Amino acid sequence: MIDRTPKIALTDLKPGDALVISGVATGVDNSKLLANTIIAGVEPILQSAPVQRGGGRSLGGDWGLGEMSAPQ
Repeated sequence: MIDRTPKIALTDLKPGDALVISGVATGVDNSKLLANTIIAGVEPILQSAPVQRGGGRSLGGDWGLGEMSAPQ
């Protein structure tokens, strides 16, 4: 399904657009990411995440996205 999505240019992205990035940790201390998939247009998916106590959204659970945090 992901392979069939339309390709966009990096210049099509705007500051604040939500992205899902998949990759492999690299470097001596795993502080860098070699991205192999970047998916844009994921706002509807992220907005449908269940709300946790305290008002935050859960991005884990059955989605298997692991730990994520937004840039400060």
